[in-house]
Amino acid sequence: MKVVVISSELAREINLEKQLKFIFRDNDIRPSCVVLISKEKASKTLISNKPEVVPSFYLRGIVDNQFRNNKILQPMTLSKLNGIMNSGSSFILQNVISTKGEVEFAGAGIIKGKLNKLIGTLNEHDVEALSWITGKSKGGVLKTYDKSGEVLTYEIKSVNTKIKSKVQGNDISFHVSITSEGRLIENWNTSEVPSDNKYLKESEDDFEQELKEMVYKIIHKLQEVYHVDVAGFGNELRIEHPMVWKKVKKDWDKTFSHSEITYDVDLKITDYGSSTK
Repeated sequence: MKVVVISSELAREINLEKQLKFIFRDNDIRPSCVVLISKEKASKTLISNKPEVVPSFYLRGIVDNQFRNNKILQPMTLSKLNGIMNSGSSFILQNVISTKGEVEFAGAGIIKGKLNKLIGTLNEHDVEALSWITGKSKGGVLKTYDKSGEVLTYEIKSVNTKIKSKVQGNDISFHVSITSEGRLIENWNTSEVPSDNKYLKESEDDFEQELKEMVYKIIHKLQEVYHVDVAGFGNELRIEHPMVWKKVKKDWDKTFSHSEITYDVDLKITDYGSSTK
């Protein structure tokens, strides 16, 4: 009633639509049930070493923390999953792992739309980068290092992402603009004063560079390694250029893999807490 967990081994071998046909048609199972992927045997994620903890409720509770952590995906419910699979689009499912009787989310599994099978995985940093591109980050942090090698941490207050598609002849390209406001919540460089405008500007540059590298890596992985669009670029093309979308949607993942993607990032530190040291 709360979660369905599918092992990655099974997801690689058998079409997800076939696996879930019975569940989709069972009137007793709620469409709000969340679907997850497990790197190991799925049953291990539903065992707890704490008698008072119901694993399925615990997993559902982690999903609800998405507003505080941009490494947690928006819940993929049965109703949402059914629609995506019928559309033939590629997508990702949150990955769950079990360690010493405790479960946690760690990355995501990539499901190829045409196959409805698992073809690869994304790590936590990949998921974090995707959340910036899709604009679905409601909270979380961005960590990097300053020029002296000390830790810097940026807490997200807001994120606004715009994806613009452009069509010239047979060439399709996209531009991603990411803007964000947040607070400097951690800096290990004790010689710097957070309230100093010059230091704040340098910190913004450090965060922007870190985010640009994250975006570059995830786009490279999607286009060059897995050849799938799980970031919603196709949906933007469908909205802005519906006639073009009709021509390319049948083999969109392949077309996406050859599309040019550019991006810019603008992060603003709006406060640094009550500390000036």
